[in-house]
Amino acid sequence: MSKLSFWEYARIYPPVLCRLLAKHPVKAVPLSAEEIALAGHISTYEVLLLSRMTDWRDVPVNLMQGYLRGCRVDFCDWRTMNRINAYRRKGMHFEYLRRSGNWSSYYEPLAKKYFLSLPK
Repeated sequence: MSKLSFWEYARIYPPVLCRLLAKHPVKAVPLSAEEIALAGHISTYEVLLLSRMTDWRDVPVNLMQGYLRGCRVDFCDWRTMNRINAYRRKGMHFEYLRRSGNWSSYYEPLAKKYFLSLPK
């Protein structure tokens, strides 16, 4: 796969998908909204709001930067993007989210929102 630009990655990886990909680097458990907010220096409310968005339109760059940092998604880091792209190519089954206990109440609706937003 050729190297994509930051903006091409932003088109492919909307906020909702970044939220679904947000997990601890060692423990395969999802990051909480509070952990994302703390790491990204943004509010938990902003995390919850962005987590439901299917594109970056109207998101200020500084908020986008904080959210991505909090989710541990770095469009400019080739190692991160290689890992995420490989996961995406395998089908993104979100097993770590399914085991979290919040799958049906929180993560499954976000996953459905993401998959429904994809071009047909």
